[in-house]
Amino acid sequence: MENRECQVEYYEFKRIKKGDSYNDASLFGAFPDDAEVTFILSAPRSDSVFEVKLAVAPDGGNETTFYGADFFEINGSRDMFRVTVKMDELIIKTGKGTGLFFCRWEVKSFSGTRYFGGELSKKLTEYPSPETARRQLLVFSRGFETPECFKGSVVYQIFPDRFRKSGKCGPKAGTVSKKWDDCPSFPEYPGAHHPNNDFFGGDIFGIEEKLDYLSSLGVTVIYLNPIFESESNHRYDTGNMMKVDSSLGGDAAFRSLISRAKGKGIKIILDGVFNHVGSDSVYFNRYGRYGEGGAYKSKESEYYPWFFFDEYPNSYRTWWGVEILPKVNCDELSYRDFIKDKFLKKWMDCGVSGWRIDVADELSDSFLSFLRENVKKSDPDAVLIGEVWEDASNKISYGNRREYLYGNELDGVMNYPLRDALISYMLSGNAERLRDATEGQYRRYPKQSSDVSFNILGSHDTVRILTAMGGEPCSDKTNDEKSKSRLSAMDRKLAKKRLMAAYSTICMLPGVPVIYYGDEAGCEGYGDPFCRGTFPWENEDGELLSFFREAGKERRKEPLLAKGLFEIVYLDSDVFAFLRTPENGEEYALLTVLNRSEKTVEISLNAGTFGIGPVSVLKKRITLSEAVLLTDLYG
Repeated sequence: MENRECQVEYYEFKRIKKGDSYNDASLFGAFPDDAEVTFILSAPRSDSVFEVKLAVAPDGGNETTFYGADFFEINGSRDMFRVTVKMDELIIKTGKGTGLFFCRWEVKSFSGTRYFGGELSKKLTEYPSPETARRQLLVFSRGFETPECFKGSVVYQIFPDRFRKSGKCGPKAGTVSKKWDDCPSFPEYPGAHHPNNDFFGGDIFGIEEKLDYLSSLGVTVIYLNPIFESESNHRYDTGNMMKVDSSLGGDAAFRSLISRAKGKGIKIILDGVFNHVGSDSVYFNRYGRYGEGGAYKSKESEYYPWFFFDEYPNSYRTWWGVEILPKVNCDELSYRDFIKDKFLKKWMDCGVSGWRIDVADELSDSFLSFLRENVKKSDPDAVLIGEVWEDASNKISYGNRREYLYGNELDGVMNYPLRDALISYMLSGNAERLRDATEGQYRRYPKQSSDVSFNILGSHDTVRILTAMGGEPCSDKTNDEKSKSRLSAMDRKLAKKRLMAAYSTICMLPGVPVIYYGDEAGCEGYGDPFCRGTFPWENEDGELLSFFREAGKERRKEPLLAKGLFEIVYLDSDVFAFLRTPENGEEYALLTVLNRSEKTVEISLNAGTFGIGPVSVLKKRITLSEAVLLTDLYG
């Protein structure tokens, strides 16, 4: 048997009991618990395969269920085998319920038994033993839906203090006021304590003044970093969850923003910080700013049960050892009652359209289910996006497999793996990392989660994307050096090309593209706090801004990008080509070709040959009959 035949091609088809439609599911490995899935494997006739089994085992379980596959036809030079698995019966057999399973193929021929698994779509990888041949299978709750209104959106993330200063709000006492074009204050060295008490005066009125600007980018959703009362500029140390910070304009400014934004077709989602509050808060009140109440001041406080005191009052659990961020017991009933009856009621009634869940890994699955239940009760179309930095389908945190995407918690997540893979690909051509972050991840996630997850290139916690695309490492730089560092003219020119190509790509991929404020204007900066500089009004990079506006228009006018299927048609260290195709079987597709190289490449379709310039993206609407001739792709 030739080595070239060691990979077994396979196809899968899914049938949902609720309907009669048949969809090609070879690209998917996540199914509802009322689905019947027919797995079809093809093997070379020359292998003389006489027995095929599909083995399925629950995550962490030793019990394996074997399904014998039936031979059903010869397709050219290949023998075809199929087996149907009813997910509800699988759940009963294993006693597991919804969640993560792992499957593998066992293929017997006269030369012995071979084992196949892995995460590639349409291709199975051979492994030396059944223990190593694993292929992820996620079974989620029937009825799991994500908001249709968010699919096809463009999101704009704003760090409120740094976007736009209206001049209507004064600084709070005890804070440091900065000139708009100053550098944010920074600690002496990375990780050193820093009070984050420097403010530039950005406010909610300023955001409202720029709604037309955001609309010009195609933006339909604004995601705001924390806006509630706090003593820091980042406001993750919440002082009062029931009040918008006065330095941002207070509740009145926020209600006005929601009203005006709604009139322009823009939704507002907020940062939900549920894992911790500020030590300087009405709930903890370590410094007495809020009178004599608070858990730190009295064990009789209504908030005392919210916190974990090891030795009262000065020893308490925090978020990652940060003293100003006492951790909240999210499973405490009185805390949940507060979140449900006061916090969510006020802000959902105000018109908030969803939540980005800060540090989702720190919150229990029980709390996230509670949060979903109550948010969706208020607004079924509200979206819940978790801050999860890794693959959310199989994430383990604090020793527990997380249930983010089982259908009872999050709608989607911030797609950090895609961000990292795109940067790696643009800088070094790491094709397999990009394959796993697209094809692999879309296979592992429920499709409805992929369609609403945030495709980010930057955030308040990462190096600015333009700086990242410049390729200059910062590990050996001091904070003082980082504060003054800027790309050279030559490096910036290349970084801009890479950024435009990357943004074009995330606009064409499943998920929702996210613009971190200022990225479209050419902002540079290393990680926090240098990625949190002010927006350069009147000094925007005109070339980038024009590009982002055009990309936003293209994204909005093509409905296929909201929910279309995804398939890689070519990928190497220089060229990434993929299709988005309709779910309804229409005979057209969108072809996207990313060329990261410094040379022009050509791609041939049946309809003709097209050139793709250096570090650029080609987007073309084609019919499915214009099949991509991969062998004709060359440099």
